[in-house]
Amino acid sequence: MLAGDKTASFPAEQVVIQRADWGATEPECFDSSVSDAVEALVYAFLEETHGGWENNEGAYGEFTFNVAARTITLDYNERYEDSHYTQHSF
Repeated sequence: MLAGDKTASFPAEQVVIQRADWGATEPECFDSSVSDAVEALVYAFLEETHGGWENNEGAYGEFTFNVAARTITLDYNERYEDSHYTQHSF
């Protein structure tokens, strides 16, 4: 993880995560490290925007968190293999 050009680390504190489960009347609350919470968040974003990103030839990219602007940006690259078949009868 970087903060500008410098290596940074997540704070050691725990955060409370709330998760809404289908059919539940109240969100589930649990403690998590900041690192685990961020990891869960980015995997959820990947699944929402690029489901199947881990299949086939894979994908790669980078999340950028701009805390001051309160934005998260994903630069995403997907690898794929393509094949075209044709048959001609004359």
